[in-house]
Amino acid sequence: MSFAFTVGVAVLILLIAQFFFSLDGLAKIIEVSKVGFTVWRLSIFLFLIGGWPVFTAIYTDWAGLTAQQTASLKAYRWRMAGWLLVMEALFCQTLWLDFGQMLIEIGR
Repeated sequence: MSFAFTVGVAVLILLIAQFFFSLDGLAKIIEVSKVGFTVWRLSIFLFLIGGWPVFTAIYTDWAGLTAQQTASLKAYRWRMAGWLLVMEALFCQTLWLDFGQMLIEIGR
C-alpha cells in the first residue's frame, strides 16, 4: 500500500513537473542535484546505522522490552543497513526519470 502510494506520488510529481519543465530540463536538474542528494541520503543512512544502538536503548526504556527482545532488536541493525543499500541501488533518481520518460513515450 505504501509502495503504491510512493510510486503514485512520484509519477504525479513527474507529470506536474513536465508542465513546468521539459524532460531534458528535468534531466539537467536531476544531474546537477545528484551529488547533493547522494550525500544527503548517505548521511541519513549513516545516522540511522550509527545511531542504532542509541535508538534501541531509548526505545527499550520507553517500551519496557526484555533483554532478549533488546538483543533481537539490536541484531536487526545490519539487516536494516543491507536493505537501505538495496533500496538505494534500486531507487536512484535516474530510475524515476527513465520511468517517466517511458510513460510519456507509451502515451504518445
